[in-house]
Amino acid sequence: MSPRYVTNYFYWHAEDNDDYDKRIEGIGTYYYSGMYLCKSGNTTGVTCGYLESTSYKYVDYAGDQYGSQKLLKINNDNNTGILNYSSGGDSGAIVFDPYAFLIYGIHSGGESPDGSTNPTYGLFTKITDVMNMYSTPSASFSIYISDTNVRFD
Repeated sequence: MSPRYVTNYFYWHAEDNDDYDKRIEGIGTYYYSGMYLCKSGNTTGVTCGYLESTSYKYVDYAGDQYGSQKLLKINNDNNTGILNYSSGGDSGAIVFDPYAFLIYGIHSGGESPDGSTNPTYGLFTKITDVMNMYSTPSASFSIYISDTNVRFD
């Protein structure tokens, strides 16, 4: 097995998904409707769109379990020629500002208004909510922004 590394780079315009070519510059904390954001997914690559909702509530009925999540919703930018904003395998991708390269969230899925299998909307959790969720009083969760890649096995 080849070694794995923690890095602050992600796939932006690389030749393949194994070539991370853009550096994360920090985190974004200010969200507004109409904001232009992108995600770098494992399946669909980089897709972008406009923030449609800053307080979207997704409800999932799985069996008799009821659950909901507070998410943000991105409408696909159809000018890119890509119909699917996301597909299976994209969950966990970063959502970022394509100009300042700040992370704004973690992609969790997509939706289609017509119920088709081609999601035109992306859903994501704010990065600040993720950081708060995984922080404890004795250890805070932070985004790795160092220029040094750290090997882990």
